[in-house]
Amino acid sequence: MVSNGMEAQVEEIKVGDVVTLRSGGPRMTVGTAHREQGLAVCHWMDGAHPFQGEFPLIVLVRAQTEDERAQGEVDAAGGVPRY
Repeated sequence: MVSNGMEAQVEEIKVGDVVTLRSGGPRMTVGTAHREQGLAVCHWMDGAHPFQGEFPLIVLVRAQTEDERAQGEVDAAGGVPRY
């Protein structure tokens, strides 16, 4: 059974979101979300080569935005941005 926290994350994943697998991997863009089937088609690049794959929504998490990553670096440095 899926916990409420995971269900909330699955609900917020939508077409155009940048996601990763919960276990890690490349940043991917959601191209199609099939909510009724619990699946998403994601697209990513490896160098100059485009790829796509279909993944269960439950294994995807929204990737941090550039702003969120920068804020994390500020927080980790005790309020001083790392460069």
